[in-house]
Amino acid sequence: MGDTIIERKSDVKFLGITMDENLEWRPHIASLETKLSFSLYRLNRLKNIVPKYCLKLLYYSFFYSHMNYGVMHWGTTYQYIKHKICIYQNRAIRIIEHAPNRTNCQPLYVKNRILPLDEVVKLETLKLVYAHSVESLPPPVMNIFTANRQIHEHDTRQATGPHLNKLKYAIIVKSFLGQGPLLWSRLPNTLKLAKSKESFTRRVKRYLLENITL
Repeated sequence: MGDTIIERKSDVKFLGITMDENLEWRPHIASLETKLSFSLYRLNRLKNIVPKYCLKLLYYSFFYSHMNYGVMHWGTTYQYIKHKICIYQNRAIRIIEHAPNRTNCQPLYVKNRILPLDEVVKLETLKLVYAHSVESLPPPVMNIFTANRQIHEHDTRQATGPHLNKLKYAIIVKSFLGQGPLLWSRLPNTLKLAKSKESFTRRVKRYLLENITL
């Protein structure tokens, strides 16, 4: 560009998230695995020292804070790429419950009201769509979705929701751009009518916990 040679890189770190040239998020997830492994080590060392409620607080401080960062983006990658993150989270929930290694984790997540990774991705994506539906996103970001009212003039409950477009590329279908409108269309209307983001988050989290499948 001009007199500057732009070096091609296979991955680049931007705002704490490492993006690779194929948007499969492998370098970011590899880095995340290291952080979560250390978090598990700390949880495991403390499980016989502190009570359960403290373990849950430590889980959200040590483990969840790392896992949740940018999850709406990297969490949409292929299951086999993020599989180890799911394994680490299962280990964390078993540590909190002092459960054996082969314990079925589904009831443990429900009991502790903790969402598994894939449900966290759904929640974060739906929070973005909700913010779009109530027009609380910054003006430039409001253009990421097309509201149904921009397509037709029918005054329906779905008017403020994002329009379900036919997307050509699989990488976009899997991203929040494709999954956001799809998840929103499947969400009960009673949840979409929440009066605040906080209320919406609580109600959707409860809904996702009730429908966990592992």
